[in-house]
Amino acid sequence: MRWLRMHRAAIAKAVSLATATPVLSALVVIALATALALPLLAAAVAEGLLAAIARIDAKPTVSVFLAPAAGTREREAAERALRGLPGVSAVRFIPRDAALAQLAEVEGMGDLVAGLDRNPLPDTLVATLADADPGTASTVTGRARSIPAVAGVQSDVAWVARLDAVARAIRWTGVLLGVLMAAAVVAATFAAARLQALTHREAIVVATLLGATRAWVSRPYLYHGLLQGLAAGLGAAAIVAGALAGLGATLAPAFPAISEGAPGVGWRWIASGILSGGALGLMGAWLATRDLSSRPAAA
Repeated sequence: MRWLRMHRAAIAKAVSLATATPVLSALVVIALATALALPLLAAAVAEGLLAAIARIDAKPTVSVFLAPAAGTREREAAERALRGLPGVSAVRFIPRDAALAQLAEVEGMGDLVAGLDRNPLPDTLVATLADADPGTASTVTGRARSIPAVAGVQSDVAWVARLDAVARAIRWTGVLLGVLMAAAVVAATFAAARLQALTHREAIVVATLLGATRAWVSRPYLYHGLLQGLAAGLGAAAIVAGALAGLGATLAPAFPAISEGAPGVGWRWIASGILSGGALGLMGAWLATRDLSSRPAAA
């Protein structure tokens, strides 16, 4: 029970340290919350983007456009060659007239198609790939170009790969921001704890001369750093929640797939923000109080 009373007294002292300078404490918490929110927000955006990519049609295709002079025999030969390529699971033929009819059904394209003197679209073979691996798509695209009677090749995997690269870049940016902001949080809590210790220097000197241990002297400042970090983590979770809500509302009309993939701020994000904030705040306070008993005693 003595141990419990000691920690209860230390927590009460930590609370009094925060309430003694409420404006400064609030500003420190706001700064720490902002620093913690940046990497959390980057991670949340990257996760939502990767989830949206995963929901995109799982059957990527390579469109092979036949030359205008290609006849039935050339088209059938090209179709057999495509079916024989590794990574191709299916091939279907879209006649140029059917392609034009599909284009006319697109909103705003009907009048344009009706005004055409002739059908400019080629006959097309659409090869469905077994997976969305960019390497497979690149191989199929390259070999399809060498097939006789093929005028052009277009893959829909490239833009998915670019989107995936953007998401991973955002994730790595989040990791880098996390490292930098963690250092900033530790530095800020270190400075706050050191400032509090210097403010109460005389009391620390007296307590040390009376035989107080370093653990007893530093315990209130450790709790102060922990409480600051926990409050900052909760604030960071609130910032991320607001940012994601605004981002989702903005993207929903134009990019429903991405907006649906954007994660909400559930318990995982809240816990990550609070725990990381508390741990970093405690670390900064610990670094500031390592020599708390020896420095004042030497004064």
